[in-house]
Amino acid sequence: MADRLYLALAIYFANRTPLRVVAICLAASLVFVELTAHAFNVLLGFGQSAFAVTVVTFLVLMVTGIPLLLFAVATLRRLDRSRERLRRSEARFRDGVDSMADGFLIADQQDRVVLWNKAFERLFSRLAPRLAPRMSLGEIATILAEEYGPREDAEERARRAQRLSDGFRQFDTPAEEGFGDRIILTEHSRTSEGGTVSVYRDVTQPHVREAELAAAKAEAEQSNRAKTRFLANMSHELRTPLNAVIGYSEILLEDAESDGRTAQHMSDLKNIRTAGQHLLALVDDVLDLSKVEAGRMEVTAAPIDLTTFITQIVQTAQRLVEGNGNKLWVQRDADLGTMIGDATKLRQVLFNLLSNAAKFTRRGSIALIVARERAPGGDWIRFAVSDTGIGVSSENLARLFTDFIQADPSIRTKYGGTGLGLALSRRLCRVMGGEINAESTLGHGSCFTVRLPATPPPAAKTPG
Repeated sequence: MADRLYLALAIYFANRTPLRVVAICLAASLVFVELTAHAFNVLLGFGQSAFAVTVVTFLVLMVTGIPLLLFAVATLRRLDRSRERLRRSEARFRDGVDSMADGFLIADQQDRVVLWNKAFERLFSRLAPRLAPRMSLGEIATILAEEYGPREDAEERARRAQRLSDGFRQFDTPAEEGFGDRIILTEHSRTSEGGTVSVYRDVTQPHVREAELAAAKAEAEQSNRAKTRFLANMSHELRTPLNAVIGYSEILLEDAESDGRTAQHMSDLKNIRTAGQHLLALVDDVLDLSKVEAGRMEVTAAPIDLTTFITQIVQTAQRLVEGNGNKLWVQRDADLGTMIGDATKLRQVLFNLLSNAAKFTRRGSIALIVARERAPGGDWIRFAVSDTGIGVSSENLARLFTDFIQADPSIRTKYGGTGLGLALSRRLCRVMGGEINAESTLGHGSCFTVRLPATPPPAAKTPG
């Protein structure tokens, strides 16, 4: 209890000079001694003897005054130590508040400002020169509206001042407000004593970065659209002369056969036709890829008899598969039935998978497995193409479906290709509402699985 008394006295005497404190204590001591001496004189009946009064007064002074004076000195020392502790505590609190990166403002129960930090002054540099203790929150709001509002529109400044003033009473509700070239996030909280604590954070940079990212995204999308339009236009321009080259090579082949030209001559003409057809297929892939990216790929929805469709696929791919001494195995469910889809795009995907399997497999086996997976939400058709070829390492497996990227750069040198086939196949599968995945082991072959809905969702039936 004594410590609390000393602390209270320290706070009371905090703004008073030591000499004034000493004078107050001495005066109090002398008054006490005088009153005590007078009381003793009255009790002893020495009121008529000046000598007796003097003796009693001296004795009372010696007995009570000196201890009281010593007590006063000790009290002053303890008060001084308490005041020093209070000063250090206030300094630590002020240093802690000033070290905050966010602006900080405290008001009392009467909405009078009692404390703010340096970050608050930095955030509101126009307010700082006019800021003073005991200023009301309403005055703060008015000055902010004047300094950061439109100078030519008094009504707008008044509305903003009212909005800012009302904001001091909206507790635990963060709100953003523009002040000059800054965007400030403000949150007000109520203290246990009924005051207000306001925290201000500069969120300008996150907004700037967000705007920059949005602008960069829009620019990238525009560039991508421009690239897609260029690829589409270029592909269309290349198709006409390529078709002419292929057509003329076929005419020359027919003429050479009728004229009985040499085998070397015939081989050269066939090479021209094959090269033209290969380049045309590449141009078609680029054109299809650009259509998918541009969202202009149209998907038709028509019934497909799967048994007939698979038979046609096998007949066409048989010769391609057997070119490297491979064998083609076909396994299909007896009750495949029909599916609704785009036969042209599905044929393109399966031909690409079978062509890749034939290209990377030598004197091995290639299997085409087709099954119908029945599910409560709708049936799915699964097409799996597996081979016993060179396979792909686990590190390169994730790159298989990237545009113009092959699993291993050395493959291009030995086997050729552009790295477009699988990327286009995945896009086509997704446009048709399905997906394609790959499993592979280096040196032991690969398996590519295509899953498509037997009845595609509405989005896959309309132009993509």
